[in-house]
Amino acid sequence: MESFHLVRINNSIILNLKQIQSFASGSHARLEVITKQQHKYIVSRHYAKSIKEKLK
Repeated sequence: MESFHLVRINNSIILNLKQIQSFASGSHARLEVITKQQHKYIVSRHYAKSIKEKLK
């Protein structure tokens, strides 16, 4: 999946890294990613660390 720039952000959503515009802290200390289309998705705690590292 990584060769296609796809990452899992929670159990039900896989996103293309190229479509992620930014990330921020959401409510209850959750990580949110914002896509170029301005959609917000909550990243599960299990995937948060790897997502942050890939977006740096």
